Amino acid sequence: MAGNGNFLMDWFSPETPHPSTAPEKEARQRSPARVYLLLGLIVALAVTVLAAVITLRTAMYTTRQIPVAPLPKPPETFDAGIEVARLAQVLRYHTFAPRGTVGIDGGAYQGLHRYLYRAFPHVHEELHRETVGAYSLLYTWRGREPEAPPILLAAHIDVHPLSAAEAMAWSHPPFAGHIAQDSIWGRGARGGKAAATAILAAVEALLVRGFRPKVTILLAFSHDGQSGGANGTAGIVRRLQSREINPDFVLAPGTAVIESLPTFLQRPIALVGIAEKGALEMELVARGETTEAAESRLALAMERMLARSFPAEISGAARTLLDYVGPELDRTARAVLANLWLTAPWVANQLGRDPATQPLVRTILTQEALNPAAPHLALIYGTEPLLESAYSAIRISIAPGETVSGTEHDLHAIVRDPWIALRPRPRSAYEPTLPGHLANPAHAGFAAIARAIRSVFPEAVVAPGPVPWTTSARHYEELTANVFRFLPLTVAPDAPFRANGTDERIATDDYLRMVRFYGNLIRGLNRY
Repeated sequence: MAGNGNFLMDWFSPETPHPSTAPEKEARQRSPARVYLLLGLIVALAVTVLAAVITLRTAMYTTRQIPVAPLPKPPETFDAGIEVARLAQVLRYHTFAPRGTVGIDGGAYQGLHRYLYRAFPHVHEELHRETVGAYSLLYTWRGREPEAPPILLAAHIDVHPLSAAEAMAWSHPPFAGHIAQDSIWGRGARGGKAAATAILAAVEALLVRGFRPKVTILLAFSHDGQSGGANGTAGIVRRLQSREINPDFVLAPGTAVIESLPTFLQRPIALVGIAEKGALEMELVARGETTEAAESRLALAMERMLARSFPAEISGAARTLLDYVGPELDRTARAVLANLWLTAPWVANQLGRDPATQPLVRTILTQEALNPAAPHLALIYGTEPLLESAYSAIRISIAPGETVSGTEHDLHAIVRDPWIALRPRPRSAYEPTLPGHLANPAHAGFAAIARAIRSVFPEAVVAPGPVPWTTSARHYEELTANVFRFLPLTVAPDAPFRANGTDERIATDDYLRMVRFYGNLIRGLNRY
């Protein structure tokens, strides 16, 4: 080595003395070769380090599934036929989701309340029940440790209304509570009504066995969960706030068990929501010289908006989801997800292109209606005469990273038509959950939910993640940071996030499993 010990200077400087006696010109010619060799060594070293980092991170990327210590299996204390009949009867009440105070059928809600009182006698004997906002219900089941923070199990007892044309498309009347083909048919069979009935059925069965919970359990059933919860859900929150009651965690309906995602994971995924996307509903009214011209103008604007591709991004709850699902994949996919610091753009692009997974990672637009404008909308927008206008609406589920105002600005820029009025519906705008407001999957409540899931869905991978829509459960975030959203039923892989529609029904076995889930969750809280 040269006298100063700096071998880099020996390589780079042709002026540096060299052991050989070659002429100065020959030294200058060899210098580029030395540079290329050094660069090659640096690249090789970088590749080696990168491979080592990828290998190490993949090796450390181990399962995050919570072990399930089986609960002692109790004797079945409920009759399957009775439970199915109870849900069928609950589905017969026309408890439509209101907007504001318009459209509430008070008689339907009061009838449902009276039926629940008769159908679950032990619940109404042992638990304290109170009415909130005239139509919502709040039950309190005192625990053996009343000083401990309570647990809140939430659901809703309202459903979206149906038009006469929509009702005619059903195989069985949507409010008949029809039982056929080993299923219970009706509006709400795969939503909040089923969850509320299953919770009451589970509590009733536990009371029959003489069970008493360790911590106090609150049951909250709102009458406006489908319309944002401004009165019912928010009223329950205000009632609890006035008593300085802050639940340790809340479980409300939300995401479910996806049977599989063929391009992602072949096993069932029990997706427990820890955050929600934002929501925005936009109304459009187009004018034209004729109705046909207005409809054509509106259809063109809708086509432009629906063609808008929002960027896919892996952050917040979506990132958490991949952290839990990744270790359950094959070796190559595990290596990709273990190193999202390097692969995130590619993974986001792949998930954003797949219709089954894109609601998790990007803003999604869906058209709601296309028909002649209603008179009140024509007056709002000044579209005269009525027959020369057309109306449509669009729903937008807004991904984290986007904002309501930014999304609205983008849509105005896309339409760019003075003959089309575009504005958000009142009370329709909800910002996405920020990364700092995610429910904590390390919380003991998530572990309790995961164990209950695995007790009835033993093959499922339990993973926290985003809810690809907005729910009224976000009101409960005023009481606790840990609001989890999960509905214990399976959904098809080809449409895992599609809202309930025509011929809504739940298999009787699936409903009974729902009852067992809530029962096991409550029993498991005694180990909490």
